[in-house]
Formats: sequence, C-alpha cells, structure tokens
Amino acid sequence: MTAQARRWAAIAILAGFGGALLLPAVHSDAADTALMPGWMVFVWGGLFWWTVPTLGWLANLALPTALFALRRRLWRWFGGLSLAMTALALWQACTWSTIPTTSYRIEQITRHYSGFYLWVGTILGCAAVIALRTRWRAQPAGTP
Repeated sequence: MTAQARRWAAIAILAGFGGALLLPAVHSDAADTALMPGWMVFVWGGLFWWTVPTLGWLANLALPTALFALRRRLWRWFGGLSLAMTALALWQACTWSTIPTTSYRIEQITRHYSGFYLWVGTILGCAAVIALRTRWRAQPAGTP
C-alpha cells in the first residue's frame, strides 16, 4: 500500500467516523432523548457500558488500531487479536437493543438510522485496514 493510499484510507476512516458521530444513529423509546445522534451514543455507550450487557462499544477501538496500522505494520498476534475483538464487538453492536439515557434509565432501541450504519461501515473499513496491514508471514528485516 503506497503512502498516498494510506493517507486516503486515513482520511476516509476519519471522515466516516466523524460523519457517524454527527448523523442520527438510533431512536429510543425515551421521551427526552428519542432521536440520538452518534456522538451521544458514543458518549453514553463509553461512559455507561457496564449498565447494558454488550461489548459493542469496544468496536470503536478498531479506529485507533487501524490508524496505527496505516503508519506501521502490525504484528501477527496483535492483528489477529484486533480482528477477533473487532468481529466480536461489531456482532454485539449489531445485536444491541438497549442504551442508558439522560433520564438515568435503560431505554430500548427501536430503530437504527444512517449514523449507525455509517459507523458499522467505518468499523468494517478499519477491520479491512487491520487485515491488510498485519504481517501474517515472517518478512525480511527492513520491509515496511
């Protein structure tokens, strides 16, 4: 992967993640936060992940891992572990149905919107970058 391709991949990942934070992501049955933008899901999911039985928020860790992978190749064990954890977390996120809200209750997710699907696509893109930038075989010293 050339330096220019890595730069464009980083721009696409950051733009996708930023867009997912700005767009509406989910609709809950709460009156005060019925339509939640991605940034709110990101914050509430990160701060109160222990209140809902899901590991889906951890899929966000694929973003810094992919950006690091665009700078340096990943070790086999780290790339494999990152892909496995991303797959598990993404599966959990796609089956996720509750979220903590400002009313200090756990609310049901009734619908997913474009921000959620853009986030899923961005995380899949991060997983592709991780897979492409992992050293799966031993390589000669000095290979980038």
